[in-house]
Amino acid sequence: MAVVTGALVMAGVTFAVARPDAHRPDAPRPAARSSAIGDAEARALLAAKVQQAQRRDARAYCSDVQGTTMCEHQWQQAGGPSAVPATPPRVVRSKSFGEFRALRACGVRPDGEPYEADFVVRDVGGIPRVHLAVWWGDQRFVGAFVEGSEPKDTRERAPSLC
Repeated sequence: MAVVTGALVMAGVTFAVARPDAHRPDAPRPAARSSAIGDAEARALLAAKVQQAQRRDARAYCSDVQGTTMCEHQWQQAGGPSAVPATPPRVVRSKSFGEFRALRACGVRPDGEPYEADFVVRDVGGIPRVHLAVWWGDQRFVGAFVEGSEPKDTRERAPSLC
């Protein structure tokens, strides 16, 4: 008998998630998280990625994210090194769903164009990993936010942004 370690909800159906070796009493147990990835943890990862982005090196920036090739492609699609914003984004929404935490980030690119995109972190075996890293690229994480249905975080919202 396996021990249920979590649940996955897809299309309204909940599936139990179990470790295959959980039935063994001597099986190593992963460090338990008290809950899904928290807002503060996701914001700390975003702050670290903002600092990394300032080096303007896509390969280095994307080396520690889940989906390295996708990250490098999104970096180029967003305008390459010259499009990396010099200032940190404002986070106007935060949402946890399943093993993901999405932050809606907005700001202004160096060319003066505004952006609004999602920065997404995923819990991979108890370890938070950046899943969608190019916060200035205008990409959205499908289903994270339904426009008009969720309030924006007014504590950090600037009238000129988002």
